[in-house]
Amino acid sequence: MSGRRNIGADRQLDHDAVKEFYNHFYYRDVITRNSPGFHLRRLARRLDPWIGRRALDVACRSEAYIEILQRLCLERRKKIRLRPLNACSAEVATQALIQGLNVSFVTAPGDQQAPLPENVSLTEDVLNDDATLLFYPEAKSLAVCLLDYLDLETGTTVAPRTGYSFRNKPLFVISIPKSGTHLLLELVRAFGYGDGVVCPEEPKPDLWYCLESSNTHTSAHHLFLDIVHRSHFGNRLHPFPKSPVIFIYRNPLDIVVSEANYYHEDGKTAFSGYLNHLCFEERLIRLIDDPWLLGTIMGSGREVRCLAGFPKCCSRIVRGVSGP
Repeated sequence: MSGRRNIGADRQLDHDAVKEFYNHFYYRDVITRNSPGFHLRRLARRLDPWIGRRALDVACRSEAYIEILQRLCLERRKKIRLRPLNACSAEVATQALIQGLNVSFVTAPGDQQAPLPENVSLTEDVLNDDATLLFYPEAKSLAVCLLDYLDLETGTTVAPRTGYSFRNKPLFVISIPKSGTHLLLELVRAFGYGDGVVCPEEPKPDLWYCLESSNTHTSAHHLFLDIVHRSHFGNRLHPFPKSPVIFIYRNPLDIVVSEANYYHEDGKTAFSGYLNHLCFEERLIRLIDDPWLLGTIMGSGREVRCLAGFPKCCSRIVRGVSGP
């Protein structure tokens, strides 16, 4: 056992840099601090929410689209896709021609719902589009269409502002512990959401909240079964089912390494005494499969991850950007 602990001590030295990262950058109280740390901002930028691809929402008026087209012309971005080609988008194309805007419009044959203006051509090729203007008046149709651009790497997407706009709805943030929670919060702020944190009975739009209290790790079992017994009307009035949700998860093997480097330190968790007398390898074994308190590595993740199956939840896995 003494030899094993020596190995653990040597290996612990190898994790000094990891501990420094988590203690001084990653696990600071990002909810109350005035400005994000440099490291978190750099990690959020690696997800590129604003570099090279922009999502703009405009009032559903032809004048608003023309203003966007004028800005695109100044940036020398001239190939514009119209989706769909309906009466509104045809009017925008006609107005651009009248005003002499140096842009070329394209639309896909399947998107044509109105006669083709003279400055609009038919093509399926989307590789060289500088921008896409969306003209779906219904919120549900627009939401489905926007999913096509979720992984878009270049270009600008312009969408009409509907009741589904983030300015009209709150956002719920869910994460598995040690999967990049604070990185996700910085990303959400980069998208334009303010900090709501604790959800009131009537959450305000344009803010992000936790499902319960200030806990971003609320499990599905806790939300739908445990809380039900102490909530009015069986918690059926909770705004979660009707609101957008963003969820982050991570490789379970990476999660358990982060837990082994963090949970045993005094002041980090209420159960640090359950782990602080163990070496690194012993902590890993206990965290992977503990029948008494912590459960299994897969079970804890499933309790939260099943929330990602709800229809309004946007889930993404983070690889290699949230530390060892």
